[in-house]
Amino acid sequence: MGSKLTYIDTPQNKWYSDYIGWASSEGIVNGYGDGSFRPDSPVSRQELAVIIDRYANATDAEFEAVPIIDDFRDRASFPSWSADAIENMRVAGIVGGDPSGNYNPGSTGTRAELATILSRYSSNLK
Repeated sequence: MGSKLTYIDTPQNKWYSDYIGWASSEGIVNGYGDGSFRPDSPVSRQELAVIIDRYANATDAEFEAVPIIDDFRDRASFPSWSADAIENMRVAGIVGGDPSGNYNPGSTGTRAELATILSRYSSNLK
């Protein structure tokens, strides 16, 4: 399925190894500067946006015109490595903010948020 894993903390024989190898070889996920992948670590909301944005780019996904989710009040706090992905996914109607209008990029993503993101992604595809 994927390429050979080179992350120092991700064994070749785990159930998820082929999937991480595939996503890594497609440029959808990256490891950290120390050579690790941290497969058991929680995923932040900004990381979710980056992964979904990279997946959309890797699969040449196009999205229907949807009502644009209001700009995020905490946009100034977005790290440069995630800002474009968060914006792309906001404009595509895939990610949204909290009731106060914040995206909260460093917060841990929940299963409910991931389910919402995947549903919106699927529903908004052309």
